[in-house]
Amino acid sequence: METFIALIGAISLGLRLYQIEHPNHVCWDEVHFGKYASYYINRTLFFDVHPPLGKIIFALSGYMTGYEGDFNYNKPGDVMRSVQYVGMRQVSALFGSAVVPISAATVWELSSSPIATILTAFFILSDTALTVMSRFILLDSILLFYMSLSCYCYVKHTKSRPFSSSWWLHLCGCGVSLACTVGVKFVGLFVVALIGLSVIGDLWKIVGNKSIPLEQFVQHILARIYTLIFIPVFVYCSIYVLHFIALSSSGPGDSFYSSVFQTSIINNPLYHAKMPEYVAYGSEITLKNYRTAGGYLHSHPQHYPKEFGAHMQQVTSYSQRHEGNHWILGAVSKELQNTNEHVYIKDGDSILLQHKQTKEWLYSVDEPAPLTHRQSRVGCYSDTSDNKNNMFKIKVVHGHQDDGRISPIYSVFQMIHINQNCSLSCKGRELPNWAPGQQEVTCNSDVSSQPASLWNIEEIFDARLPSKLLDNQVCKRMQYSLTSLFDGLNKV
Repeated sequence: METFIALIGAISLGLRLYQIEHPNHVCWDEVHFGKYASYYINRTLFFDVHPPLGKIIFALSGYMTGYEGDFNYNKPGDVMRSVQYVGMRQVSALFGSAVVPISAATVWELSSSPIATILTAFFILSDTALTVMSRFILLDSILLFYMSLSCYCYVKHTKSRPFSSSWWLHLCGCGVSLACTVGVKFVGLFVVALIGLSVIGDLWKIVGNKSIPLEQFVQHILARIYTLIFIPVFVYCSIYVLHFIALSSSGPGDSFYSSVFQTSIINNPLYHAKMPEYVAYGSEITLKNYRTAGGYLHSHPQHYPKEFGAHMQQVTSYSQRHEGNHWILGAVSKELQNTNEHVYIKDGDSILLQHKQTKEWLYSVDEPAPLTHRQSRVGCYSDTSDNKNNMFKIKVVHGHQDDGRISPIYSVFQMIHINQNCSLSCKGRELPNWAPGQQEVTCNSDVSSQPASLWNIEEIFDARLPSKLLDNQVCKRMQYSLTSLFDGLNKV
């Protein structure tokens, strides 16, 4: 049967490698994963919903076969005449072809039936969808490989003598394969659940076997904890170590990360940036939401649709840097408005926010927000004759100086609407087509310090104030550990 399984593996590989260079244009989701391979090769930070392992494999295979990461993968159909893309497709084919013999070997271990094994190999080999997916730069073949390998290792482990070298080898192999499965796509968690239920069933059989002493039962539990929990967690975290080591330069994914983390990204605007150490009335600033993947407070000339009542200029959250993210900090008191001296803003101060591009003022009114109807709408008005609806109080949660002054990057605060006693918030809800790619900003009556209601100043533009390099005094106080990076990226 070993000879048959090897033969079927060779046939499977041949089917996938045959004229794999055709078509020579970008197909389907190659537009994403080919582009991500380019980002890795160029060490450019990006964001994707899937874990990194599959994309790292494609990047490594492309780099080793001469691809230099110089093709943009803009859209399906783009011709790749002089691009070294074949190596990445061949790696996908290699992983996909291995699914057939691994699945056949699993059935052989389970049933010892030649007929069942041959039928399994024939059915999977004849699956044209699986064959086609394995011929392109897609994650599916890598995912299916690790899924099938996890199942094979666990089945092989159950057929081995307890605590023998084969028993340990296949149990460890199962743990590593599970980590790699989840490291390609989170849908791999279903295989983790499958193996977990199988482990529970096996342990239940062991505890019911009166011939097995308690000490040995405890050893069985500890062995599975080590191989199926500790090893997978270590391998999964190691994947992210490689990810963050590889992606060290600024790219399209910068804004998905916190302002503090962006100070460590080479060529990012915040990397070794110089800006005022504290913010003052009259300063031009950008505000970033503190929650995971939080965007920038944003506005633009367009107004809310008429069905939302008051004709207000839209205020949203936008994930990319844009001139519509810039605001001017205004003072409430006439005395501060008329002074020529710079006055630093402190914890507990009241402020006004004027949108730089449109010259309108941030407002909140006691009317339902577009999506979250229990919260108040936020927008911009040009009228400042009545300040009741455009006054916000700064409430610093952490990061202010002893005298209450507020720093960029480091200080995290709420903006409490004085008239309604609600907190400026963004929970990440996507707005309809009238504000594409943007998220709803509301005023939440729950003024507790939830991440959605927390903000930090990311940049200050103020020629009146002395600038200082962002160094130990700000950034290194919140130096990111691997744990915080890992947690933040997986939340995103």
